[in-house]
Amino acid sequence: VIAGAPATCTQPGLTDGKKCVDCGEIVKAQEEIPALGHTEEIIPGTPATFDEPGKSDGKKCSVCGTVLQLQEDVPVLDYNEGIVPLNTLKVDCGDYETDGGAAEGPAELAMDDDLDTIWHTDWYGTSRDNHWIQFELSEDYQVDGLRYKPRVTGNTNGIITRYDIQVSDDGVNFESVASGTWAGNRNWKVVEFGAVQPKYVRLVALDALTDNSWVFACAAEIRLTGEKASVHEHSFGEWTVTREATCTEAGVETR
Repeated sequence: VIAGAPATCTQPGLTDGKKCVDCGEIVKAQEEIPALGHTEEIIPGTPATFDEPGKSDGKKCSVCGTVLQLQEDVPVLDYNEGIVPLNTLKVDCGDYETDGGAAEGPAELAMDDDLDTIWHTDWYGTSRDNHWIQFELSEDYQVDGLRYKPRVTGNTNGIITRYDIQVSDDGVNFESVASGTWAGNRNWKVVEFGAVQPKYVRLVALDALTDNSWVFACAAEIRLTGEKASVHEHSFGEWTVTREATCTEAGVETR
C-alpha cells in the first residue's frame, strides 16, 4: 500500500495506492482528493454601549481555526444621538445643593453636556419626595425613552438605583410610564417606553446609593429620546361650485 494523505481545509490530499513489493510496478495509482474548504463559524462580537466600544462579528474556520474575517472595533455610542434637543428643554428639580459651587448642585448641570458636573440634592439630606428632576418641553416631541448617566467623579452617593419616570400635560398631575431598578454603578442607564407626547417628563429617584444616614439623588447627565411630532395639515376636500356665476354676479365655490 502506498499511504495517502487526508485533504485539509486548504491543501488537497491523496488516496491510498498500491504497488508490487517485488517489482515495484504501480498496481493502483494514487488520486488527488480536493481540498475540503473552510467551515465558517461566527466569532460573536460585542455591542458598543454609551460607555464602552464594541466589536463586530468575525468569522473563523471551525476545523482548522483560521480567522477568515477579522473583528472590527465599533466606537462608543453617542449619547446625544436621537435625543430631544437640549435647547427645547427647561429643567427643574425638587431639591438641589446650593453650596456645591460650579460642579455640583443645580438641575441645569444634568444637561450641560459635561460629565464632570452633577445635579445633586442637598448634602445634608432631604425627603425622598423631593428627589426628582423634571424637563419641560417647549416644542412637541414624541418621547420614547430616557438616558441617565450617574456621577463619574467622587463617591457614589446619590446614584439612583430605583426609579419612576412620569409624564404630565399640566405639571401637576403625573402618570408613570416606566419604573424599575438600575445597577449601582457609573454606567449609562437606558429606559425605553411607548411613545408619548407630554409637556413634562419627570425622573423620580425612589432609592439611591448612600454611605451614611442621609439620602441623596444625583445625575451627571440626563437625556430624553424621541422624534419631533408631525404637524397636522388641515384638509378641506375638493372645491365645489354652490352657485354658478352669471353675467352680473360672481359665483361661489366652497369646500
